[in-house]
Amino acid sequence: DRRLYDENTRNELFEERAEDSKSLFVNEPTLIQSLFGKRIVFAAAGELHSFAISEDGRLYGWGSGKDGRLGTSSHTTLFLPKPIDYFKGKKVLHVETSVHTL
Repeated sequence: DRRLYDENTRNELFEERAEDSKSLFVNEPTLIQSLFGKRIVFAAAGELHSFAISEDGRLYGWGSGKDGRLGTSSHTTLFLPKPIDYFKGKKVLHVETSVHTL
């Protein structure tokens, strides 16, 4: 099974059902539908944000954008994985997360 699930044991990963504002977190492994078919080869979970790298080297991020955690020019929360445009045209091989991202 090459599908990406988020385990969310520490509420690191945001749930995909963002329209339900009472349910931002999940407490059990949940299939991340928006990454289905992207062939994810690596994933990392930070304190309040997460990243996934697809087979073609595209970096996807979601969660809290506070303090620039997601590498976007915005500090907003992304409820669904989005490609990180800063790395567009580059092949990302690895990402590390904790409170911030490397």
